[in-house]
Amino acid sequence: MVVGGRILSVLLLTVLATVRAAAADELYILEKGAHGVSSIVSLKNVNVYAVLDSVLLAGANQSGVEALRQEGVAVNSIGARDANSDYFVFRIDDRDIGRLGTDISIVYSGYGEAVAKTKDPIPHSILHLLKGLTRISFVPRQQMRTIPHVPPTDRLTDPEIEAIVSQVSQLQYTAYIQTLQDFGTRFSYTDGCRAAEQWAHDTLAGLAYSTELFPFSYSGNTWYNVIGRKTGLLDPDVIYMIIGHIDSTSEDPYVSAPGAEDNASGSACVLEVARVLSSRDFDYTIEFVLVSGEEQGLIGSEVYARYCLDNSRNIAGVLNFDMISYAGEWGWDTNVYSDENFAAEVALADLLGALTDKYSTAYSVRVNTDGTTYGSDHYYFSLYGFPAPFSIDAQLWSAPDWYPWYHTTDDVITHLDLDFGTEVVKGAVATLATAAGLYVSPLIAACCDPATGACSELSEAECQAAGGVYQGEGTVCNGDGDGDGIDGVCDNCPDVYNPGQQDGDGDGIGDACDPLTIPTVSQWGMVAMALLVLTAGAFVLRRQPGRA
Repeated sequence: MVVGGRILSVLLLTVLATVRAAAADELYILEKGAHGVSSIVSLKNVNVYAVLDSVLLAGANQSGVEALRQEGVAVNSIGARDANSDYFVFRIDDRDIGRLGTDISIVYSGYGEAVAKTKDPIPHSILHLLKGLTRISFVPRQQMRTIPHVPPTDRLTDPEIEAIVSQVSQLQYTAYIQTLQDFGTRFSYTDGCRAAEQWAHDTLAGLAYSTELFPFSYSGNTWYNVIGRKTGLLDPDVIYMIIGHIDSTSEDPYVSAPGAEDNASGSACVLEVARVLSSRDFDYTIEFVLVSGEEQGLIGSEVYARYCLDNSRNIAGVLNFDMISYAGEWGWDTNVYSDENFAAEVALADLLGALTDKYSTAYSVRVNTDGTTYGSDHYYFSLYGFPAPFSIDAQLWSAPDWYPWYHTTDDVITHLDLDFGTEVVKGAVATLATAAGLYVSPLIAACCDPATGACSELSEAECQAAGGVYQGEGTVCNGDGDGDGIDGVCDNCPDVYNPGQQDGDGDGIGDACDPLTIPTVSQWGMVAMALLVLTAGAFVLRRQPGRA
C-alpha cells in the first residue's frame, strides 16, 4: 500500500495545469454547427477545455477568435476566467435552473446544458439536480494518440477466452454490490466512502494484486482512488485500465446514498473482472481502478488521468463502467460510447461491443459522438488523449429506459437486473483479457555456446540473441559426463573424452566415438583429384613415342 508522497505530487500537477492554462483567460462558447471538434481543436491560439453535446467551452486570444470566425464558427464570450472559482458543466432540466440558488452562478445555458462557476464546492442539496456533473480542469484537449495495441475485431473466437469468461459469477457480482450498498452512504465527504475505499483496496490485495490508495485533495479533504495492478510480462509499460466510481449521492447523501446502480454496479464489475483475471498473466499491465469524487465533478478520475498525462504513461485503453445493471423495458442493451474523431477509442469500443455480443447474452449498442461525452470517468482520459470507451445501460439521461431511482435514497439492489449486469461483466472480462493479451510463456530449452560448449537453458529468442545454437523442444542441459569441458547436450561425443570436438567426417559424431570415420567431402575431393592426376599421367606415358 502506497500513500505517502502522492499528495504533494498531485498538488504540484494541479499548479502546473493552472499555469499551462493561464495563456488563454478569455472564455468563449463555440457553436459546433457543421464544424467537427477536431477541426476546432486544430486551430492555433484556441484551447478547447470542455466538449458539450452542442457547444464547446474554449479559451482563446484575439488571434484565436479571428481564426474561429474565419472558419465560420459562432463565438460567444462568457467573460474572463475567474481564477478563484471552479467551473462545471452539467445537464439540467430548464425547470430546475431556478432551484440552484445563489451559491452557483450560471455563465451559459442552452440545449439542456449549462456551464456554471462557484467559489465553493457545489452544495450537496442540489447535486441530485445536476446530471453528468463535470468540473472543468482547464487543461487543453490533447491531440489523439494512435495506439497499436487494440486487436482487430475479427479475432473473436478463442476457446481460452471463453473458458475465462465462464468463471464470471453472478453470486459474487451480487455480493460485491450488496457490500457496497451496505456502507449506507458512499458520499465522497463521508466516512462511509473512506471505509468503502479501504474495503475495495483490501479486496484487491486479497486477490494478490499490487495495491495502492492514490490520495488527492478537494475542498480541504483527502480522498482516495483505489488501484490494483497486475504487471505485464511482455511489455509492462503498456497499460490497460478498467475503471468505475465507488462514491454515490442522493437527495440526502450524508444520511443515505446506497448507490446500487450508480455506481456499485460498475464498481462490482471492476472487482469481479479483477477476481476472474487474478490467476492469469498478461502481455501488458492491467490496472483495476475505483475512483472517488465522481459525483462532485469527476474529481478523482481527472486527477489520475492528469497524473498519467504528466508522467507520459503509455495508457493503451481505459474501459469505464458506470450504471450497468438496469434493463428497463428495452432489454439487455449495453450502450458503448466513443469519440468518433478518436480512431483508437473507436477501435477499442468496437472490440468491447463485439466481444460483449460474442461472449454474453447482452447486446451492445455502439454510439459514436462528435467529441467525448462528459459526465463519467472516461471523460478526462479521453480528453487527455487516452482511448476510453464508456459503457452504460441507457442512452444517457433522456432515454426512456433511464434509471428512475437515479441519485435517490431508493437506488437499491432490488431494482437491478443482476442477470443482465452479470452478462455485461462477461463482455468486460473478454475485452480486457483480449486487449491485454494472454501471456504465453516462451519455450525454454538447451542453448549451446558453439565456442565453448557451455550450455544454458533459454528461450529460442534469447539463445539467438546470445549467439548460441538452440537445441529445440524437450532438451535440457545435462552436465559434463565425460570430463572434456563440454556439456553433454552440446557434446558431439558425450560419453568419451573429446575436448577438441574433432569430427573428421562431418557427420556430427565426434571422432573419438565414431565407429567408422568416413573422410569428409573435402578429403574425398583431394582423393578424387589425386586419382585424376594419376590417370592422366598414365595416359600420357602410354602415348609417348617408343613406348610399347
